Amino acid sequence: MSDLTEGDGADRTRFEQLYTRTRIEILAYLLRRCGDPADAADLLAETYLTAWRRIRDIPEHEQARPWLYGVARRTLANYHRHQRVEDRLAASLRAQLVHEIDRTRSQHDSRFSDVIANSLDQLSTADREVIELAAYDQLTPAEIAVVIGKSPGAVRVQLHRVRRALRLDLLRAGYPTATSLEFAEQTNTGDH
Repeated sequence: MSDLTEGDGADRTRFEQLYTRTRIEILAYLLRRCGDPADAADLLAETYLTAWRRIRDIPEHEQARPWLYGVARRTLANYHRHQRVEDRLAASLRAQLVHEIDRTRSQHDSRFSDVIANSLDQLSTADREVIELAAYDQLTPAEIAVVIGKSPGAVRVQLHRVRRALRLDLLRAGYPTATSLEFAEQTNTGDH
């Protein structure tokens, strides 16, 4: 890719004159159509980068200005197309996440969830992180060890201790042993 330091002197002079004469108008055009000054500045740079690359294709005199508007228009069209794709992707991910949260919540009654939430609140930050990585993120002890910088053996011991504490809280809350063991099994991910 060439930059402004390459090319012959006439091309450079022509580009600099074109930029000086038109940059404020083109920037205003871009600002009106994208609204974000930072994005407009990026689009302006892309427009003039295209102009530099195609300096010898730019019409002479008064036709140069509308040619630049055309480049700016196409640059904006690409920008808006990418924005729409990103917005659709974000909306799709949001919808999937909401669906997953709703599905997960419906699997447990609110009382059970309250007991678990209260139990988790009583844990140290380190213990809570380990159990959440195992239960919510479905990481194995070996994977958790990589995340938190401990040995897999230390993580297994920590998980055992935390699960035992959660099991006792469930038993104290009146949940039968099978339910408390089911929760422990859901959070028990072996090394793979």
